[in-house]
Formats: sequence, C-alpha cells, structure tokens
Amino acid sequence: PRHSGAAALPYAAIPLTAVSGADERIAAFDSGDVTLVETDLMGTNTPAYSGNYEVWDYPSLGLVYLGLNTREGRPCVSDGLRRGLAKSIDRESIADTVFAGHAVPTALPLHPNSPRWSKEVNDAWRQNTLLMPEALSGELVLLVNSENSTKAAAAQHIADQLRAVGLGVEVRRLPWESYMEALENGDFDLYLAETILTADFDLRAILGTDGALNYGGWSSLITDQLLAELNASLGEPEVVYSHLMDQAVFIPICFKNGSVLTQWGRVSGLDPVREDPFYQMENWIIN
Repeated sequence: PRHSGAAALPYAAIPLTAVSGADERIAAFDSGDVTLVETDLMGTNTPAYSGNYEVWDYPSLGLVYLGLNTREGRPCVSDGLRRGLAKSIDRESIADTVFAGHAVPTALPLHPNSPRWSKEVNDAWRQNTLLMPEALSGELVLLVNSENSTKAAAAQHIADQLRAVGLGVEVRRLPWESYMEALENGDFDLYLAETILTADFDLRAILGTDGALNYGGWSSLITDQLLAELNASLGEPEVVYSHLMDQAVFIPICFKNGSVLTQWGRVSGLDPVREDPFYQMENWIIN
C-alpha cells in the first residue's frame, strides 16, 4: 500500500514460501505452491526444474573469462600469444550453445548494455580464424572447476576452438579445492573463471598487481595506474580498454544472465532487473 502506484499493482500482497533445500523448492514450484522463482540456470548445483515454465532473463554482472598465466617461463608471457588467443575464441557460440542463450558474449570487459561498451572495438577482437597464434611445443593447460557442468563444457569448447587454429590444449577438470590450489600455485597456463563485478566494472581484483583474483601474476604499473584512474573517474575509458585489449592479459568471454521462472501461462509482462524480479510489476498481467 505504500507503493506510489499501489492501486495499479496486480496484487495487494505477495506471499513468500519458506523452503529448506533445492528439492523442496523444486517440488513447491512444480506443484504450483510457488509461482515465481529467481535462479542462475547456469550456476553450480542449480536445481533442475522440470515441467512447463517460462523464463525471463535479465542482465547480470557475472563475467565469465579466461585467465592467463603471465609469469616468466610460461607460454602466455608472450603478448603475441595472448592476443592470438583472444582472437581465436568464438564467444557467440559459447554464449548461444554452451550457456543456452543465458549469456551475452563480449570481447570487452564491459557488459554490452554499458554506455562505455563499443561495438567497433568489440568486433575488432571477435574471432578471426585467419590469425594463427604462434607455434608452441607441447600443450597449454586449461583449468576448470569440474563441479560446474556448464563451465566444464565451455572449457572444452574453448579447447576445441584453439585446437582448430593449431594449439594443443589439455583441459584439467578439478573439484573446487583442487582447482583453487592449482590457481594459487600457478600450476596452469589458462583457467576459466567467473566473478561478479561491481556496477562500475572495476577490474583491479583481476588485473591489479595485488588483486585478490590475479592468479595469473600480471604486474604492471601502467595497468595499475590506468585502472585506479578509471575507478576514480579520472581516466579516459577508451585509453584504459585499448591498453587492456592490446595487452590481452585476460580474455572476457561473456556476461551471464540471471533468470526468473514462472509457471507457464500464469504471469506475463515481466521485465525483471538485477536484484528486483518485481520491477515494473504494474505492467504484469496475472492469468
């Protein structure tokens, strides 16, 4: 009743149902006791919903990316190889096929909905199968957490794409604790990861010299300065992203979507946004 447009809302109240686990949540949704749930359909241990339901996706800040080990003695210390890798990955097929359309591909570390995102720059870094990365002796080791089936499939998809341009890749699927141990020990060349960025797309945790997620060991005073200036709204975004793309110190793949599920035909007109599945609820039609 305190909503400014309360008179136009389709419901005066929305009852919530307490559930103790995934099985109970699925049963409540399948039986109709729960009409709407919010979920990450591509997440780890996401409940497997069945039956007839509709999916309403919304953009999220969950960035899926390929991290690179840039330490001395590792193949990815070569900026030429890193750029070759960045241009050898078909992000569209990963988003559409592996993530079943519940993701938005991007070569830039920005969501395509961001006003800073540039189609021209993004397209310049899309897959180019004519660009052959430099030859290597041996295989690159690509780590992925085995407990997320979607990411494991994405890692295999990436490995297949790199093999198509002449690079050998060994995919190591590891449980979470072993995966994290290998990252912390630098026992990899590539790794597939996901992180939830802040709304300003701050990348210092991934690329900063002391970043908590900088498992690849990238250390650059120029990168640190540019990212700090950008975060303080002092730097030029074009300069920062041109530097990151040219150095290719990590490779963005896609931003995942969040999803709202509703029982088939019960509700229409949904327009969910991050952290608000009830956004513009006055436009809903309840059947």
